Amino acid sequence: MQKLFFKYFAVILLSFVSFFAEGAVHASFTIDHVAGCSPLVVSFTNTSIGDTTGFIWDLGDGAGLITQTDAACTYTTPGNYIITLTAYNGSLDTSRITHTITVYPPPSVNFTVTDSTVCLGTPITFGNTSTGTHPPFTCKWSFGNGDTTSGSSPTYNYPSSGSFNVTLTVIDTMGCSNFLSLSSNSTICRAGSFVYW
Repeated sequence: MQKLFFKYFAVILLSFVSFFAEGAVHASFTIDHVAGCSPLVVSFTNTSIGDTTGFIWDLGDGAGLITQTDAACTYTTPGNYIITLTAYNGSLDTSRITHTITVYPPPSVNFTVTDSTVCLGTPITFGNTSTGTHPPFTCKWSFGNGDTTSGSSPTYNYPSSGSFNVTLTVIDTMGCSNFLSLSSNSTICRAGSFVYW
């Protein structure tokens, strides 16, 4: 009799556990970019399981809560963001999960020029003075006439006279890039002409 009682008790207990297991919720989601450069566009895909009836997203950007199934956000300010997804059902069972993403700042680009106005045939040296949180930097230069080069402090001799816009593009170790283009930065005079300083 006692053995039969425990048998029925076990069946009832298993049914009870099964009932609540089927109704339980388990929050989960995937992220297409867990780190990247600002502005960083991130998509969050909801992979929650269970008898869910609703979701609440907190994307960590201070813009408020989102109640749709999936979510996306563009992060323009560098820093760490905590993403929280809460899943719930009609029985008020809830499940919550968090992940962190990191947004890197782009480098701040600047450069110097030995002489902004020179005569044709006189070389000009450009110097990278860019700053950022993830050096060393890769520097790519465009001299405004179709010629390009790389390096931190290149020297260039313009083959023709005129005014040229010089552009420096800087890439840091995180792959973040930025550029600076200075209008009429280099003026090359014809040989033998006077240059006023």
